Amino acid sequence: MLKGNISAGFVHLLFDWVDEQGVSSQTLLQCERPVLGELSRVQVEVWRNLLQIASAYFNEPNLGLIIGSRLKTNNVGVLGYMALCCETLGEACVRLSQFEHLVYNVNPLRLLSSPQAVRLQWGTEAGLPGVLVDDCAIAGLVAFCRSLAGPQATPDYVSFVNPEPNDIAPYEHFFQCELAFGCEQTEVRYPLSVMAMPIATANTALQAALDQKARSLLVRLPSQGEPVAGLYRATQDALAAGDANLQMVAKRLLMSPRTLQRRLAHAGTGFQSELDNVRLALAKQYLSEGSASLQEIAWMLAYNDHSAFAHAFRRMTGKSPQLFRFEVQ
Repeated sequence: MLKGNISAGFVHLLFDWVDEQGVSSQTLLQCERPVLGELSRVQVEVWRNLLQIASAYFNEPNLGLIIGSRLKTNNVGVLGYMALCCETLGEACVRLSQFEHLVYNVNPLRLLSSPQAVRLQWGTEAGLPGVLVDDCAIAGLVAFCRSLAGPQATPDYVSFVNPEPNDIAPYEHFFQCELAFGCEQTEVRYPLSVMAMPIATANTALQAALDQKARSLLVRLPSQGEPVAGLYRATQDALAAGDANLQMVAKRLLMSPRTLQRRLAHAGTGFQSELDNVRLALAKQYLSEGSASLQEIAWMLAYNDHSAFAHAFRRMTGKSPQLFRFEVQ
């Protein structure tokens, strides 16, 4: 199974494009738009499937390039604002290498510098996402850099691990540089002159504040070890909406309840167990903060009443919520 996840912001670009073609995105893709948010994630396997559905329906083999080319700084949340505050495109690329997982957590990015150029490279450690996913990601990176420093912010070399397509003209038109296919790694290379291009919106003071926010988000980001990418965030969102059930969590992950159950079983766990884990973590947080009553906590965790919450908490910890709160305060 392909590992990794991406920001829901990428997926919204696809939904928008399908709607612009006069077709209902939710009907065609057979799911609702994912909830936007800094930590809202979609499994890369789901993302690949959505791109394949749309590509087949519209007979558009270059859909990855099309969607990626639409990426702007406002589509990637705090990372986009951080980049806008950088003084040069090179500095923005350094930020990207530090916080890439906020928007794209599949194969890790390596940033390499030489006296002539800066190279951004991705291997295949987490698997091969496929042509559509890779095209979208790399086109998105180039579009992102152009949105920061202008249309002249163009690489001089781009390589792909995927085989050469039948028609490379769309790639030549978009990237406007030397291209290579069937390579051992994906690479985007920028001359140092391009990396030195200034960003008009540079703001050093705001940059520091955004750095701090991005680091806090990175710590909270679901790891590759999560049973299903985005599960914890989707469960928290479902709890907040009062719909803490398998169907609603699966819906937020853009998959069927049966698929979610199967993937959890493959990871050696189950939905109720993971729901209990999320509820327990949140319960401990709320009890430690001390401001919410037991009834309010029960409501926030989607229990029927505070006695049901107290019973569940005691079952999982061996302590009553009152005793836990007393011990931590």
